[in-house]
This record gives sequence, structure tokens and C-alpha cells, in this order.
Amino acid sequence: MNQIITIDKTKKQGDDDAIAGGISFVSYKEGNTALVTYFVVDPAYRRVGLVRELLRQATLILDAQAKAAGHSGLAAMLLETNKAGVEDGVLLSTLRHEIQSKLGFCRLMVNYIQPPLDDGMKPCADLLLTIHKSTLPKDQQDQKEGTVPAHVIREWYEGFAHALMGYDKDPQSYCEAEWYKTTMASLAACEASGVRWQAHTPWTTD
Repeated sequence: MNQIITIDKTKKQGDDDAIAGGISFVSYKEGNTALVTYFVVDPAYRRVGLVRELLRQATLILDAQAKAAGHSGLAAMLLETNKAGVEDGVLLSTLRHEIQSKLGFCRLMVNYIQPPLDDGMKPCADLLLTIHKSTLPKDQQDQKEGTVPAHVIREWYEGFAHALMGYDKDPQSYCEAEWYKTTMASLAACEASGVRWQAHTPWTTD
């Protein structure tokens, strides 16, 4: 788990109002990938490019970690987002999609189900999976749509599921679960062609 917190140095040290924003993200050795878990900016600091800078700094850290592990750079920076029509009382999902798209995230066209986050919790089928353009192949970064190798997303999902279910568990204990089979079958169908991604909104469930 990595976190970056932005502090307004014009404010008093220790003052809660000094926190302008932050981002948290988790790196996975599986697939040489990462998942952005949260990013937030205080309303007083919005529309000044702070989120873009937080994402840039996160990418620099993740790229450095990837290179230290022997890779040429990070293979994929992913982000979960609510499906259109699934609201959380904070921000309309369609507006969230527009913001995320402008920040460089692209919707991955895969039937994604989030594994249970904890014992007693259910898997979540109300999410879309996105990828940041900075980790797409260089020749695709200026395009509106393209593909990413399916094995990168598959390996991340395997690692993500294993982390959530517990590293002490044998993957065979949950690989027959419907949530796991559904997502893996969707990725397997993209193995030859790659997982399609779409930059422009609306991000529908089709």
C-alpha cells in the first residue's frame, strides 16, 4: 500500500485544513500492475490540476518499483468505478466517469466482478474496471480505444483475488466460485485479441 498526501504549507503544521488531497494505491507483482484505491481533493483545491499531479507522482513511484523488480515500467494502473446508474450518495456515477475519463482512465470492456473484500462480504458486480492511459502501449495513448494484453489483467485479478481471500489460502479453494469463474471466463475470451478499452464516455455495461 502506498499513499501520497498533499499539504498546503501556507497553513499551520498539524492543521487538518492543511491537507489539500491525497491518493492511495497498491502494487501487485502479479502482472506488474497496480490498483488506485482512492483519490480525494479538498473542494478548495480543485480545478488546479492537483489530481493529475497526484496520479503523475503515483505513476513515478510505481514505475520505479517496477524497474527495481526488473521490468521496463509498470504494465497497468487500474481503478474500479461504479457502473452507470449505481450511485453512492457522493457523486453521480456518470459524472464520476466523465472526470475519470478526463484524468486519463479508460473503461476496460470485461465482465468484472470484485472479489469479496472480507470474510462475510459478498462479491460486487456493480463495478467497472478502468486502466490509466499512461500505462497503455505508447502507440495507443493518443487513441480513443484500443486493446491491452489480456494476460496483464488476468494476472492482476489472480493476485488481487489471492490478496483479498488470504495468502494462506490455496487458490483452488475459491477458483470455482461464480465471481471468479465469471471474470476469468471474460478475460479468457479476450486472450487472443486483447481486452478492449474505451476512453470516451458514456461507459455503459454493454
